[in-house]
Amino acid sequence: MNNGKGAGSKYDSHAARSAKKDERRKDIVKAYSCKKAIYENCKLLAPDGVCLSNCDHKKAQWYIDKGLATVVIEEPLTVKLNFEPSNR
Repeated sequence: MNNGKGAGSKYDSHAARSAKKDERRKDIVKAYSCKKAIYENCKLLAPDGVCLSNCDHKKAQWYIDKGLATVVIEEPLTVKLNFEPSNR
């Protein structure tokens, strides 16, 4: 009973759709996944020593370069702010 469609065509098209779906999913994951570590495990401390947040090394170094923070620990880089943040 062949109705004009190739044998197994229903299954072949399903496999093709499934393969395309998997390929699209991989593309989406690749496009929206992180390219590098979000935080480099650097810590930003308030003047009283309370941890405010984790940040990347570049941001911590910015605070140090501007004289807004001092290094407390080298590894992992931990900096303490020299001022009280306004939105705490």
